Amino acid sequence: MTVEALDPDEARGAEFTFVERGKTQVHQVKRQFKNNNAWSISALARLGVFSSAIGHVAAGREYRFVSLIPCGNLRELAERTRGAVDLATFTQHSLATNQELRATFDELSAPKLLGTPEQAWKTLRGMWFEVREERETMHDNGLLAELNTRPRTTYMAVVRNPNTELEPAGAARTEGEA
Repeated sequence: MTVEALDPDEARGAEFTFVERGKTQVHQVKRQFKNNNAWSISALARLGVFSSAIGHVAAGREYRFVSLIPCGNLRELAERTRGAVDLATFTQHSLATNQELRATFDELSAPKLLGTPEQAWKTLRGMWFEVREERETMHDNGLLAELNTRPRTTYMAVVRNPNTELEPAGAARTEGEA
């Protein structure tokens, strides 16, 4: 597990990443959006969730959005994209009979969001939307904090210069000396 990855591409829009069974998962965790009881597509777009997801999915990483509140139709839409072998099959079988999912997919396919139906389908295939209870999130955050703040060593080391010609013992400079 990596908390706040150093690689800027991997860190974009991610609190942490980890590898499970050879597959890298990138996790974005948000508690909620204002006092709303569900995330809207526009709110997720403003937070950069979809722009981050495009890059992660294109790089072969799974992008997981985790929150205390649901994301409307996005979870079902993402699951259905993973169940379709191509965009045409997805459109014919998953969107033809469900106007609500169709409207959500069309919104995601807009030029200002994911750009095209093909890009929306590809990106959604690599996205997971999870709803967690607050106590689970607090527990997980505590574990992550422990992983991120635990000291790597439990002792203090003294560093000495073995080359006495460079600086005589006891002649260490103090701040402000030239």
